[in-house]
Amino acid sequence: MVKIYPGEWRAIDLAYIAMTPGVRTTTTPFGAPVGGRIRSLGRSVVWKGLRGEAFWKFAREYVPKDKEHAKYDKGGLAKGLRKAIKLSKSHTEKGVSLVVHPYGYTTILPTKVVRMMEDAKKPVKVLAESGHYYALIPATPMGITVPIL
Repeated sequence: MVKIYPGEWRAIDLAYIAMTPGVRTTTTPFGAPVGGRIRSLGRSVVWKGLRGEAFWKFAREYVPKDKEHAKYDKGGLAKGLRKAIKLSKSHTEKGVSLVVHPYGYTTILPTKVVRMMEDAKKPVKVLAESGHYYALIPATPMGITVPIL
């Protein structure tokens, strides 16, 4: 299924991307103007389209072919995904946080994601938190964001 937002690509283009094994698309309100969304296009995972037991069978057998990931053993994909699912389920925080990203830019992220980054020892500086996305609004055309708490 593909969600279509006003003013973006044609339905046929998005449906084609959804059916193409090597390509994926995603949208997010984070980093977009208030009320807007940003659509990203990228390379999909090699297991795109696999569901249920077919996916888990693939995950138990998969060994990366590229040198960067060659250190992972057979079954590492399944192990890593189980670990990520456990981490995600352990966090139930709601709302959003204004943070300074490790690369230096300021952005709004779901508070749950920020807590998961902290658990993973990723450097992230929280400037403000709110229960709702629209409570962190752009205050000037210069891009300064002021938290309304």
